[in-house]
Amino acid sequence: GGEHFVEKTLAEYIQEIETHHMTGGAHPWYVFKGNTIPLVSDADNSIVAIEDCPTPYVLQKAFEQTAGENMRNKKGVEGRKIFVNAQWALGGEGTGAPVHYHNSAWNALIYGAKLWVIYPPHNMIMSNKQMLDYYETDMTAFIERGVKPVTCVQTAGDVLLIPESWGHGVLNIQESVAMATEAKNPLFRLAPGTKLFRKHPAAAPKFRPAL
Repeated sequence: GGEHFVEKTLAEYIQEIETHHMTGGAHPWYVFKGNTIPLVSDADNSIVAIEDCPTPYVLQKAFEQTAGENMRNKKGVEGRKIFVNAQWALGGEGTGAPVHYHNSAWNALIYGAKLWVIYPPHNMIMSNKQMLDYYETDMTAFIERGVKPVTCVQTAGDVLLIPESWGHGVLNIQESVAMATEAKNPLFRLAPGTKLFRKHPAAAPKFRPAL
């Protein structure tokens, strides 16, 4: 995780994990791939197809209640359309996703162990710093200022639900494989500014072209 990326094959990345020579050195990089539902997530070559990575039943029903009546009790790929994308992640020890926030989401750990760092909405933090680097530096600085996260360890078989607008970062403390997705619609955050300004054009900011 972070602001940079490089292109390589999955086989090359796995070899880096096995040989402990990962891109990023002391702060190694993470593989995290989102697959748009349903066009990419359920294509013939997908590794997160609904047959292989179904939404846990209890979570499916809970998310349906917030998605509207027309999206309830759907089966298979149709039921999956209440989510934005199907994500999979792979990383060695010390990798992870930077602190960020979004709509309500769930994350299932298939293999390994992860340390979660979670902040309530009044401390909404968005970072592009590699997660181990953040854990060693910024997190300590925030704690000294009284901004303390909730932490927990997720192990293989655990499914974690992160509510909307709760900041969260993930640090892999073992080699890990995970699958996740997030709700398509927010429940509490304001609509995007463009929608609000269409409804109330007088409130829209006035811009002038740069000279």
